[in-house]
Amino acid sequence: MRLPRFLLPFFFLAVFTNCNNEIDINAEWQEVMVCYGVLDPADTAHYIRVEKGFLGYGNAEEMAGVFDSIHYDPADMEVRLEQWRDGLLQQTFWLQPDTHRLREPGLFANPRQILYKGVFTVVQDGSRYRLIVVNHRSGKQCEAETPIVQHASVISPVAQSLPLSDGPAVLLKVLSPQHGRRVQPTLRFHYTERFVFDTLQVSYDYVDWPLEEKITQGTAGGEQLIYALNGNVFQNYLSATIRVNPLVERIAGRIEFVLRSGADDLHTYILVQQAMQASTSDLAPFSNIEGGHGVFSSTATKLHGNYQLSPNAIAELRFDPVTADLNFIR
Repeated sequence: MRLPRFLLPFFFLAVFTNCNNEIDINAEWQEVMVCYGVLDPADTAHYIRVEKGFLGYGNAEEMAGVFDSIHYDPADMEVRLEQWRDGLLQQTFWLQPDTHRLREPGLFANPRQILYKGVFTVVQDGSRYRLIVVNHRSGKQCEAETPIVQHASVISPVAQSLPLSDGPAVLLKVLSPQHGRRVQPTLRFHYTERFVFDTLQVSYDYVDWPLEEKITQGTAGGEQLIYALNGNVFQNYLSATIRVNPLVERIAGRIEFVLRSGADDLHTYILVQQAMQASTSDLAPFSNIEGGHGVFSSTATKLHGNYQLSPNAIAELRFDPVTADLNFIR
């Protein structure tokens, strides 16, 4: 199966790839710890990135390319997460160094990087999670805390048949989750492929159509967010995404919505990062890491629904010139 085509601006901002470590290259040397982590209850493994900020005289780009200049020795580091509820410590999770997730090519030393990994369940029972990172060699410590975003929910459409055809737009109505500030649904369209000369050769695939990301007014949850699903836009997206292959015929399958939500601190971090990239002025970066820099926050991912395209939508998928060469037979 192809990797899904996510266009998700808030998920992950290259959190584990190309985040900015530069603080002030001309300051007196001091230890600056940079931490990034985003917890999601849908994940079974959770990662925290812990690196050094750039301080002192020298060429920042050269330092960024040296592995030891940005990574701590794992033997010196303690990284743990604590689950708190109603003021009481529930559990402590000790994270271990992991080098299996590679960094993409760029300014920073790659492809090897050190992340800190824990395998545990993040619960949505009102708990807050506290990140604590300690450098036992220097005594440096930083901390951060985040609530866990609840799940967004779909209140419409109720009917299981989606008329994504040349007609009025289908309205997707979503209720925002508690602790969430950013909500982005993705329409996931499943389909079957079979070889025209041997219909027993069958494979399954899907296309992800990202919808508009919306910002809530607050974090209490329950705000109604409305997305217009235009059938012509949907068909054009399929045409641009699915590869034409005259040797296969395709069958439309189920549709579900992937609901992704981001917490308030993650929302603020993204806004500030976008402003810094767009501005020629020196803007102060946002951080919720006490004793360091970076961001520690949460997201939530939920699958909703088991919809089908309406008969008219399937007919247009088959015969409309935009999608006819995709060979959907039903």
